[in-house]
Amino acid sequence: MVKQWEVFKGYSERKETGMNKKVRAFTLMEVTIAMLISALVVSVTYTAYKIVGNTYQNYRKKQEQIGDLSLADQLLRRDFFKARKIYRTAQGLLFEQPEGKITYQLLKEQVIRQQFEIRVDTFKISITDLQCAFEQKEAETGALTDQCRFIMELGKNRIPRNYQKIYSKQDLFE
Repeated sequence: MVKQWEVFKGYSERKETGMNKKVRAFTLMEVTIAMLISALVVSVTYTAYKIVGNTYQNYRKKQEQIGDLSLADQLLRRDFFKARKIYRTAQGLLFEQPEGKITYQLLKEQVIRQQFEIRVDTFKISITDLQCAFEQKEAETGALTDQCRFIMELGKNRIPRNYQKIYSKQDLFE
């Protein structure tokens, strides 16, 4: 029995020394400061991420507008070149080509291009100051046109555009 008492005595001594032993740990104040610092780092990181995301979205939107403007300009130039006759309409232009008709509606907030009554393209471009002429005289609605001027607006930038058609004798006297 003595052996059991010694085992029990040793256990209780270990327990007592374990209770009096100092454990190295962080104080409540240190943990609070660490949480505050990490919250600041997270909020700064989130704000920076949001700024970068907004900048990318603005860049993407601007590139889309430039792409629309470039494609609309390219198509207008090609249609002016290929057209046999160009007429001014109430909302834009009508191109007569050997393959069919192409219409442009030059609206304030967008340009709508309808090709051969099959395909429709919409460009998010603002158009202002539309002027159509035939032989340096203003063309009325339904009249033949050989020159078209207007301003495309891209954000705060105003880009003047001028398109001209040189008719052949054959096209004019048909």
